[in-house]
Amino acid sequence: MIAFVQRIADLRGAAQIRHGLAVVLLMVIPTHAIAWAAHLIAPKALAAPDYTWRWDTIAAAVLLMPVAETYAMRLVFFVLRKATQRQWVLYAFSALLWGLVHAGHESRGLHAAWGFLVMSICYLSLEKISVRQAMIGVTIIHATGNALTYLVYLPREVFGI
Repeated sequence: MIAFVQRIADLRGAAQIRHGLAVVLLMVIPTHAIAWAAHLIAPKALAAPDYTWRWDTIAAAVLLMPVAETYAMRLVFFVLRKATQRQWVLYAFSALLWGLVHAGHESRGLHAAWGFLVMSICYLSLEKISVRQAMIGVTIIHATGNALTYLVYLPREVFGI
């Protein structure tokens, strides 16, 4: 999985975009599986995922938060690299940290740990090319993943499914 995500740094143009879309799916599908599994295992403690269609929430999730969290991710890696250069430690710490940041979510942040693990691998791979490419690439992947999440929950919102 790590090698697959890291491959994004080796591609350019349309191939990189296609691979980025595959990375989004690799991020989003397990994220939702984790959130729903957590709910099914402990329904009283962990509510079902709720992505209510409010325009301010969607705008924040798709436009604002991917930018802000990617900048924060960059800062986290800057600080962590003072302690270690081991990639797996950077990946794991980032996933744990972002899981804790998202602990207020219905799944108590379990869903975010996976997504941010994938985005961390992607960021550190793209950063070898340039910080700019890492920032743009991860922001787009994050925004696309969040937009896809809201689209998945659209039928429930519109039709009550």
